[in-house]
Amino acid sequence: MDAGNLTGSCTYQIDAQDRIDYVGGDWVAFARANQAAASCFPDQVIGRPLWDFIDGMETRHLYHVVLKKVRSLQLAVKLPFRCDAPDRRRFLELLITPVSPDRLQFMSTLLREELRDPLAILLVDAQRSEELIKMCSMCKRIETPLDTCWSEVEEALAALAVFNADRVPQITHGICPDCLLQARKTLFDLPGKKP
Repeated sequence: MDAGNLTGSCTYQIDAQDRIDYVGGDWVAFARANQAAASCFPDQVIGRPLWDFIDGMETRHLYHVVLKKVRSLQLAVKLPFRCDAPDRRRFLELLITPVSPDRLQFMSTLLREELRDPLAILLVDAQRSEELIKMCSMCKRIETPLDTCWSEVEEALAALAVFNADRVPQITHGICPDCLLQARKTLFDLPGKKP
């Protein structure tokens, strides 16, 4: 299955200690399409904490809040997110569902893809400079510090003059204000104590 033919869902489950103990669906195909197959095969993932795979303090905090809410209310939560490849934007939906009081299932479903010219900054093996740029973990937009706005990768890289550099910057992760607002709205719409 190549990157252009991903149509299924990737599923994984975590236990009460937030360790991944099951992966299924199109997990391996999606890992291959994202150039991450070696580190993302089930034998490399199962038994590891979910937190090993979530970058950025803001993103980790958001997931802690979401998981606590799903476990306490035993209700499912849907969050939009992107998992881009160098040559395409991928729009997905993450459904987090309680399987038991402490066990959760995550199902990522591809909604659509948009092709684009390949971007070196999204290559796994790209040569990196010491410079850091912040990317939203959910929508994949990049923060441009001069005007503190979040822009699509191509626009942000042009504004930051990254295309002229010999090596691309390292990517750090956070949550943009739009995605944080959307996640908070999703959680506030659930019954029970507000986050």
